[in-house]
Amino acid sequence: KGQNVIQKPTFRYNPKTRMADKGVEKTFVDNIDSLLNGHGGALQIGFTDGKPTGLFNDLKLFPKKKRNHEEFEKKLREILQNRLSVSNISRDIRITFPKTHSVYVCEMFIPKSSIPVYVITKNKDEEFYVRENGKLVRLGPRKQSEYIKEHFFDVD
Repeated sequence: KGQNVIQKPTFRYNPKTRMADKGVEKTFVDNIDSLLNGHGGALQIGFTDGKPTGLFNDLKLFPKKKRNHEEFEKKLREILQNRLSVSNISRDIRITFPKTHSVYVCEMFIPKSSIPVYVITKNKDEEFYVRENGKLVRLGPRKQSEYIKEHFFDVD
């Protein structure tokens, strides 16, 4: 687990409500965005406090016949396609389901994007995330502009 490796207990499941949660899902999308806008990295789902806990709770949110890795991956990609400003970016993301300590987890390998990528909010606003000192940070317009100039391309 390095600074470009993010671990999340779930993708959409909220343990308190035991239901799918847009807030949990948004944190997932924001973290993917921060890796795309930074140096790339990995996001692992199914880890709690560094220990593999698996995908059981997220899979419970699917209909019985669809509780499998293919459907899980399809849902991940659909959410990213709908929530990121570059809709085809998810095809560059590699998703695997390794088994560790007898549970399956989800590992996503996120490349560095060649262009800035934004998270589209439910009000159709766009938010820009990066990682600073291993933490997720949302940049405001001024900082965004400086970051984009420094990390993406030369703008006159």
